[in-house]
Amino acid sequence: MKKNIPWIFLIFGIIFSTIIWGYISVPYDSSNSINGQYSLNKIHPLNDTLRGLFFIFFPLSLYFITFIKFNKELITKKIFQSKKIFSNKNIDNLCIILIVFSILEFYSLNYNNFLGSIDVHHEGTFLTAQLNYFSKNQIWTGTFFDYGFLGNSIGIFSNSLFDGYSIGIQRFFFKSLVLLNKVLIILICRKVIISIELTSKKEVLFLIFSLSSITLASFYEHVTPFHPRIFIYLIFTLLVFNIITAKNNSYFVSFLVGFFSLLSILFYWDIGTYINVLLIIFLIYLFFIKNYGNFYSIILGILSSWIIFFVFTPGSEIKEFFNQYFIIINVSDYLIGIEFPKPFSDKSTRHTKALLLIIFSGVFLINYMFDKLKNESLE
Repeated sequence: MKKNIPWIFLIFGIIFSTIIWGYISVPYDSSNSINGQYSLNKIHPLNDTLRGLFFIFFPLSLYFITFIKFNKELITKKIFQSKKIFSNKNIDNLCIILIVFSILEFYSLNYNNFLGSIDVHHEGTFLTAQLNYFSKNQIWTGTFFDYGFLGNSIGIFSNSLFDGYSIGIQRFFFKSLVLLNKVLIILICRKVIISIELTSKKEVLFLIFSLSSITLASFYEHVTPFHPRIFIYLIFTLLVFNIITAKNNSYFVSFLVGFFSLLSILFYWDIGTYINVLLIIFLIYLFFIKNYGNFYSIILGILSSWIIFFVFTPGSEIKEFFNQYFIIINVSDYLIGIEFPKPFSDKSTRHTKALLLIIFSGVFLINYMFDKLKNESLE
């Protein structure tokens, strides 16, 4: 019976969150003049965020509290113990083979397949931002970056490499980023698998995990889970994994991770914001496990990156940088936002499944974390 109580509270939490969904509402800013679905229906953009967070975390909190209450014997100091992680030569060799095959796949692509019609909106956005940069020799004061300075101006790199400025070269550059994503995914999968407390069949697990993951980075699909622009997040993730699994304090890597506070924002406003939030969570984690060496190295990297930015960037550019960032945060939802439907309501099947999958992922993690205390390492 005790095992069922957390599930009962979880179901109750989901039902309660569904009932009060519509009552979670922030007053609409009537002075707003931006045209979009939110403004037409007088909906505040924060409504969906607050409703989604409550719908996910309220049931999970009830489940976690009741789970801990009836499973106190599972809480031990072993959760904070770190174990040695040994390298695996077989996995290293398989890793190299998969990377080589990914490179061969890239060079075997038929690039005639990518000579379709011009995407006026997206490709026009990329090309216009770069054209303004080249013609005005200004950054934020010269144009508006709706993705981010380097994200919108990704062709600047291709121009430097190929001495050319065209849609074709830019498309090729994005395909190169897909290749980079595949390599990073393979390396991340390697880190995950060698960290697992298994003595046999790690190679099989690595192959299954890696092959299924790299298929999510497609050269042919425009919209994929591992879109070309996600590369900056994958690099950040790999570096964080290296810190977590390192045998000794890796101060230099930690210092580099701190630089992603600024670097990621320069690439993409949204991904940069997420990475900065993750940096805060990661710092809390390091402080909690008393890994002060890496903790201070990351903070030093964050401070150094922003100090360099403020010292070498003109004041007018800095002002416009922050101005564009806050415009994107405050305006984007009003322009392109679509209200998230109430869970279990008519035509909300897909949306409800997404929320429930997040909740059940949380339940899985709670159970796994405490059920495996005696077998799994902190890493």
